[in-house]
Amino acid sequence: MSKDVCFPSCRLVVFRAISSNTLFPWVNRRSHACFEERKEKNPRSFSNYQDRLSKQKKGDNVILMGSPGAGKTSIGRILGGQLGRKVIDVDDDVLENVWGMTVAEKLSQVGSDLFVEAEGCALLQFSSDNAVVSLSGSNPMHKEAMDHVKSLGIVVYLDVEDDEILNRLAAMKVNRIVGQNEGISMSEILQYRKQFYESSYDVRVVCARGDSIEEIANKTVKKAARVNTSQGIH
Repeated sequence: MSKDVCFPSCRLVVFRAISSNTLFPWVNRRSHACFEERKEKNPRSFSNYQDRLSKQKKGDNVILMGSPGAGKTSIGRILGGQLGRKVIDVDDDVLENVWGMTVAEKLSQVGSDLFVEAEGCALLQFSSDNAVVSLSGSNPMHKEAMDHVKSLGIVVYLDVEDDEILNRLAAMKVNRIVGQNEGISMSEILQYRKQFYESSYDVRVVCARGDSIEEIANKTVKKAARVNTSQGIH
C-alpha cells in the first residue's frame, strides 16, 4: 500500500497534493524553478534536451503511477520478482538520496506549498534501466519531471476507485493530509489528481474491488508486454 510519508511521532501519513485555483490557491505560485533555471542558463542545451526527450526511444523500465493507497509499492515488489528486475521506490531510493534527508524532513524544510516543486527537481535527476519503478502519488503533478519519467519507460496507471482508496486510507488511520486546507476533503484532492494521471499513462490497469495484488500484477505484466511489443521495446 501507499506510504507517501510517515512521521514517527504520530499516526500520520502525508500525501502531497496541489490543486486548482479554487481549491488550492497556491497552485499558480509554482515556479518550476529548477527547469526554468536550466532554460535561462543554457537555452541551446535546453532546446537540445527537449528535442532528445521527444525523439528518443522509450526506456525499458516499468513505471507504476496512481493515487496514494493504490498499491504501487506492493505491486512493484511482485513485478520485480516476476520480471527479474530491480525495484525502485522513488521516495526511498531517489528523493532521499538526492536530498540527503528523509522525505518528512524535506517536507518540513520547504513546506507543502513548495514540496511538489522540490520533488520534481529531484526526479529530473533520476535515470535507470530494466527496473520496476514506483512513483509517489504526487510525482505526475510536476509536468517537466513527468515528461522525463515518461521517456524512461512504460507508465502504468493503477486505476483504483476513489471509494476504495478512501477505505484503504481509513484502514491505515490516515488523519491529516498536507495541503488539505479547511473545507477541502480527501475526495476533492483525489479527484483533482486524476487529471495528471489521465494525461500521463501508457497503460491503464483497472484495479477492481476485490482484486488481489497478485492479480493486479499479472494484469500489469500482460498489458505492459503488449505495449512493449507494439513499440518495439524488448
